Amino acid sequence: MLGIKWILPGAVRATLMVVVRQMILVGARPRGRAALAGVAAGGMLLLSACGVGRSHSAPPTTTPTTTATSVARASTTPATTAATTTTIALTATIPSSVPLASRVIAAPDGYSLSTSSDATNGAISAADFDHKVGHAGMAAALGFASGYDVTYDNDDTSESIEVFIGQFSTSGNATRFRAFATQTITDEAPSTKTISAIPGAIALDATKPANGFYDHEVVATKASTVMLVDYSTDGAGQAPSDLINWAQQQYSRL
Repeated sequence: MLGIKWILPGAVRATLMVVVRQMILVGARPRGRAALAGVAAGGMLLLSACGVGRSHSAPPTTTPTTTATSVARASTTPATTAATTTTIALTATIPSSVPLASRVIAAPDGYSLSTSSDATNGAISAADFDHKVGHAGMAAALGFASGYDVTYDNDDTSESIEVFIGQFSTSGNATRFRAFATQTITDEAPSTKTISAIPGAIALDATKPANGFYDHEVVATKASTVMLVDYSTDGAGQAPSDLINWAQQQYSRL
């Protein structure tokens, strides 16, 4: 289990710190992805929207209805049976008084809370954030307020899922961190795409392994909160369709 890779390549991290120092010196407060344009060496292009995946749940006995926010999830049973439909409210925002630990999705079927020594499974402090990023002062520079990180390991394979939720001081800071987060697996030569079912989400699929594992991530923001859902596997290829479903479920809980 490798988990979400926070530490940027040295050249990219150095560029980010130049931007941060400029922000501190001149008191600038850049907004949106353009604020970290220098960080994205070459940039991550937003490609065509992708569809949603399939669940492993059995089809219902009645015909499902579809709403504007419904997520169609094809069943794993023969094609002659009806497909299931899951409605996920993606627009609502959970009150800030609800602890981050209560917002994280539960372990999916076939996964359990990781007992690995490198799994956080708890709150992320500003010091923890700086340590994961690899540079002191990043939490303050990016407006990090609080965070929570949990890892679930597959019961039968080496696959794992890591979920990070971070709260930032403003929606602009959350957007800046999203731009930063898309650069964390550049050494795995990821392909990128948008997800039509999650507003503003970016999906990254590693095409090269790092330490024998391929990372597949979904990054999204809602107001001043950021989520990262990372699926790690030792097998090459596209991420399972369930990753999009897990990401949608997590986004609905922000």
